[in-house]
Amino acid sequence: MDEVPPEVLPCPVCRQHTEAPFTDAPIEEVRCQNCGKLLRRRPRLSEAERARALAWRWAAAQFAQHPDIRASERRRKLRGDTTEGYAMAMLRAAESLLEWARTVHKRPPIRESGEPD
Repeated sequence: MDEVPPEVLPCPVCRQHTEAPFTDAPIEEVRCQNCGKLLRRRPRLSEAERARALAWRWAAAQFAQHPDIRASERRRKLRGDTTEGYAMAMLRAAESLLEWARTVHKRPPIRESGEPD
């Protein structure tokens, strides 16, 4: 299986991207490496939440590595064909997966259909 890329948070002030490290502290805090702005402060993810976030980031990376997406990113002018529409849909899906991975701590836990509440 491919390696999951690290989570990267953009800084709204200086536009620098900062990797979010894993931590054992009860509160996860990420600051911009360039300007020091606080990018994230939240309770540390549980093991199940961390695994879910990793799975979503892995799936987003798989979408982003698709050859149609790479080809459409190199073009300066849109062609409007079906391949390009497919690539744009894959990019939107990858962005949605990354957003889910960023907000995994806000989502309810996943339950199987046979599990009691």
